[in-house]
Amino acid sequence: MELKDVVVVAVEDNFAMLRSIINILPGAHIATDSEAALKLVERYSPDIITVDAGMEENGVHLMRSLRKACPLAAMIAIAEKEGEWIMNEACDAGANAFVAKTDLQLVLPSLISSFRAGKNLQLSF
Repeated sequence: MELKDVVVVAVEDNFAMLRSIINILPGAHIATDSEAALKLVERYSPDIITVDAGMEENGVHLMRSLRKACPLAAMIAIAEKEGEWIMNEACDAGANAFVAKTDLQLVLPSLISSFRAGKNLQLSF
């Protein structure tokens, strides 16, 4: 999927998962920790931010900081498993959509395409 007209910042601390994200979103700006993520968001003002909600350094807390830093970006939470708790936490932290890592290859391109088509990602849980 080409990202010529969309700026994406992807935050993931699992390198195997990071390879998958890079394959799905070539051209995305990549961060593997909170500090790098905040710097990329400040530098690029992305249209879309994907965040590993289960990051060891607290992905949900990072999502709150990213939402404050870039309030207009569509934020997609990515986590190991779907679960009411993590989905609620991600929503409360400002996520517009949630994707289980097992569904990443199928769902993430669809969400990006929807965004590019001008569709609102709000509450795509």
